[in-house]
Amino acid sequence: MHALILTLWLAQTSPLDSAYAELRAKRYDAAILLFKKGLAENPAAVAPRKDLAYTLLKTGDPDGAREQFRLALEHAPQDHHLALEYAFLSFEAKERRIARLIFDRIRREGSPETRATAQTAFDNIDRELAAGLERWQQAALQSPGKFSIHQEIGHLAEERDLLRLAAEHYAAAWKLRPDMREFLLDLGRVYTLAGEAEPAFAALLAASHATEPRIAERARTLLPSRYPYLYEFEAALTLDAANVSLRRELGFLLLAMNQPDQAEKVFVRVTELAGNDWPSLAQLGFLRLKRGDVEGAKVLLDRVLAQSPDVELKARVLEALGANQSPARAAGDQSYSKGYLNEALRLYRLAQERDPDDPSLLLKLGWTLNMLKRDAEAINWFDRARHATDPKIAAEAEQAYRNLRPQFAPVRLTLWSLPMYSTRWRAGFSYSQVKSEFRLGTLPIKPYLSLRFVGDTGTLLRQASVVNGALSERAVIPAFGVNGRLGPVTLWGEAGLTVPFAAGPRRADYRAGASYAKSFGQSMPSHGWFATTTADAVFVSRFDRNTLLYSQNRFGYSFGRAQLGWNSNLTLDARRFWWGNFVEAGPGIKLQVAPKLVLSVDALRGRHLVIQDLPMAPIYYDLRVSLWYAATY
Repeated sequence: MHALILTLWLAQTSPLDSAYAELRAKRYDAAILLFKKGLAENPAAVAPRKDLAYTLLKTGDPDGAREQFRLALEHAPQDHHLALEYAFLSFEAKERRIARLIFDRIRREGSPETRATAQTAFDNIDRELAAGLERWQQAALQSPGKFSIHQEIGHLAEERDLLRLAAEHYAAAWKLRPDMREFLLDLGRVYTLAGEAEPAFAALLAASHATEPRIAERARTLLPSRYPYLYEFEAALTLDAANVSLRRELGFLLLAMNQPDQAEKVFVRVTELAGNDWPSLAQLGFLRLKRGDVEGAKVLLDRVLAQSPDVELKARVLEALGANQSPARAAGDQSYSKGYLNEALRLYRLAQERDPDDPSLLLKLGWTLNMLKRDAEAINWFDRARHATDPKIAAEAEQAYRNLRPQFAPVRLTLWSLPMYSTRWRAGFSYSQVKSEFRLGTLPIKPYLSLRFVGDTGTLLRQASVVNGALSERAVIPAFGVNGRLGPVTLWGEAGLTVPFAAGPRRADYRAGASYAKSFGQSMPSHGWFATTTADAVFVSRFDRNTLLYSQNRFGYSFGRAQLGWNSNLTLDARRFWWGNFVEAGPGIKLQVAPKLVLSVDALRGRHLVIQDLPMAPIYYDLRVSLWYAATY
């Protein structure tokens, strides 16, 4: 595995050229990865895709090879040799219908050589299918009531492309065994192949509500991506009248269409088919309650309360009946634990209305709103909960309140600092910023005052036009700026003054940028896999009015207060300086040495992407040690 990664990383030519080099060296696994990378950039390249397919065959992956031949055939439908390869592999994979259709086309359209091969293959398949059909049709005459015979005839007819005959026998099998909804899936498939859209949709819609997950999922993949119309539900129920799930969904569709009378009839039928379908039973009770049939509703809703295992549904019933809402809290906890946060919020609000001074509920409401990223509401609940008499609840709410308070304070002070040492530059660096941010009510932008500190101990010079040749500005930079958010992206801009530490002129300093950050998985101090990605675009006037792009990515595993990870970084700049264009990757470790202090050690291998004026080798190694401190007040 390490060798494959290294092969990909060091490849300096195009992926496809490298793939052929690996293929000549009989390093098939590496060749396959490079072929796939090259084809991702050029999906219409037929010859490399065929070579990838042949390579997959050499490694014992006929299914993968068949898929590559299929993709190649989409771009070269008249390549009859390619079509033959795909057809033979399809036959071996027991996809006889596909193989037969392709052989049939080539025996009529191909070259003399390919026609002869296709004719022989077609005759072999067709002869076998015809004999099988004749044998099973005779059996059907002798035993007309056996569903398995109709099932076999349907399969054979479908493979021989006799789609109407296949549909006739799948329908007969379904009539004999209405509990086996795989026949609906078969019906939907052959109707689709025959171009009969309406019966195909009805059969697939019914199959998509099968109790067997495998059948339901396969049916959903064949259905169009739109939601069904009312008449399509009715057609599906004509085909599968006992389908409880399908009928229940029709009932809720009628409710959404503001047809409560029709919906009630549907829910009555559902409860006749399945007396323990609790959502339908409850909904029927709600409808009767709404039209004034209190006694009729109570009979149904009492059954739900007595027998249903669904705590959330019981809470809704109690809410409708106006009873004590004690189950709402339990239902909210259950929804919260499952990640159904909006439902948990609704249930917690319901419980809190009944018990407005329960501090544990106040805390739960705060955390739920916090998880929903509604911090402006969450902080109010934390504020109320932090005055609880229970010291544990009060302490937890106090900490949550303090964490959220800075972002809603009129003035927020933030401080971060990043000192580091790099063996690549044989120098130490330090980047720091103190920022006072001012909140202007509900305005989406926030002005701020900033003081940056940038310095290094290096001696290697960059282009003379860049900050007098130094590795960094080596200055203090006071500035005024504004920032705001556009979706997940933070936008900012500032104007300041560069004040050098040593001799040198003071100069205007203008900066602007956009930043994005996203984390996945378990961060410190949790345990588990994690991934982080950050992307920044920064304009700096002091760097010859240059714009730099940064992408930093890391994935690995968190061990409490330690992380082991793999770094993958890319830096580019608009003016194409050698110091602003490189890619690097390598392992690293992070240690949380204090609540707001993280130590990082990274071992990186990098390559410069611009070699003009490069004062060093294009490939470099860097051991980077850094400390990160950040605090908000």
